[in-house]
Amino acid sequence: MANLTFKINIVQKKYTLFLFSLLFCFHAIGQIKTFRKVFSQGLYTFGRSIVVDSDGSNLITGSVNLGGTFDSDLYLLKTDSNGNVVWNKTYIKPGIDWGICLKRIPSDGYIISGYTSRGAGGYDVLLMKIDSLGNEVWSKTFGGSDWDFGNSVDILPDGGFMVAGETYSYGQGNADMYLIRTNSSGDTLWTKTMGYTGEDRASCVKTTTDGHIVITGCISDTVSHYKRISLMKLDVQGVQIWNKLYGYTLDNEGMTVLQTANGGFIIGGYTSKADSTQKNAYVMRTDAQGDSLWSQYYQWNHDDAIHDIIENADGTLVYTGVMEGFGNSPDDMLIFKSDAAGNWLVGGSFGGASTEEGFGVKATPDGGFIAVGSTNSYGSSISSIYLVKTNQLLYAKDSIIYSTTDIKTYQKESPCMVYPNPFKEKTNIVLTEKSTNIHLELYDLMGRNLPVYWSRFVSQEKTILELYREDLPPGVYFYNIIVDNQIAQRGKIIAE
Repeated sequence: MANLTFKINIVQKKYTLFLFSLLFCFHAIGQIKTFRKVFSQGLYTFGRSIVVDSDGSNLITGSVNLGGTFDSDLYLLKTDSNGNVVWNKTYIKPGIDWGICLKRIPSDGYIISGYTSRGAGGYDVLLMKIDSLGNEVWSKTFGGSDWDFGNSVDILPDGGFMVAGETYSYGQGNADMYLIRTNSSGDTLWTKTMGYTGEDRASCVKTTTDGHIVITGCISDTVSHYKRISLMKLDVQGVQIWNKLYGYTLDNEGMTVLQTANGGFIIGGYTSKADSTQKNAYVMRTDAQGDSLWSQYYQWNHDDAIHDIIENADGTLVYTGVMEGFGNSPDDMLIFKSDAAGNWLVGGSFGGASTEEGFGVKATPDGGFIAVGSTNSYGSSISSIYLVKTNQLLYAKDSIIYSTTDIKTYQKESPCMVYPNPFKEKTNIVLTEKSTNIHLELYDLMGRNLPVYWSRFVSQEKTILELYREDLPPGVYFYNIIVDNQIAQRGKIIAE
């Protein structure tokens, strides 16, 4: 009987310890502050990349349009750990400037890659170093006579930088992968293009633990012309160590890559089914040689993608991106967690009646996570920065806090009537202006001026502009209506 009592006491102690641990865990999760914050400025404000410092503060880069023209300026926003604005800066220069990728330099300051219209061609790669207060230390441009973009940057062991992107100026034709290695002052050490005659792009570059670099993106197959996920490893001189291609359907792309604790790699992006152009969010794990170990795709409705991934100490993975048809529609910011094999654990969508998208995610010092992206549902701008802070279970408060930064205010014009919107083949823009000197401009989310096909009908009371879809891909676009050489109306349309 004494032995039985002893065993029961042990079981009771273990059960009590389990309950105490569970309660402690929920208490700890409950102590993590969560929020959803929207930062609006001017016509539009975009958030594309985030760095979390050791004190929990956040630095975000992207682009802002302060109104008056369709020029945009590289933008930096610093918040404290609660998402309150500490400072913000724009680098106001003629033309279009975007910050796409932001990294902390261990020795001092931060490095930003992106693109600018102030270079040799239509767009050039932009590389900018800033100090801890956001002051510009130096900036460099790279590129030729056509379009060139710096999609990603990382810091090399010698303190220099590796930029990865795409070029229309050099290479085999159309777009090619574009790699630029610089020293710590941003001076070019070498450049390299890779690709075939189709659409080739480097979306993300990371430095590996052995001092080399790994790059993911897409390569267009010269036989099938399918766009395939690319993962390649190079040394710091640009010499290829190995190169792998994945995906045998119409449209695939690696958007982000990270090296895991065991030396392998995780790729995030999208893939399409063999019988469809529909995109599904996609994750693949490889070994240290780039050979596939497993892959997972997440299908919700139409076009979904993963833009950033982090690995936790326990091997679980946290992702952000965009999902369509899950939660609020049409597009929502996606934040979810999986186990080490890519199996969904917890997460969901964050958004409203219009479109949201997540571009960067990081762990926070308090054990939570924070994601940055853009929202068209909330805020006073056409597009605003969307900052979502969650706890360990990826929960964030439902209430949204709005913030308008104090650089400059811009009063949007009265909206004109647009129908249908979203649209499939054609949409109509109805104006009260009756001038025959009307011009229509169309821009994508990166501020690039696109070819536009339209016609005009003028009556005694109104003007109707018919905008034709043609080969415009699905997505969100901005239009300017120019009347008598002045911007009369601006707005947003969604192509389904």
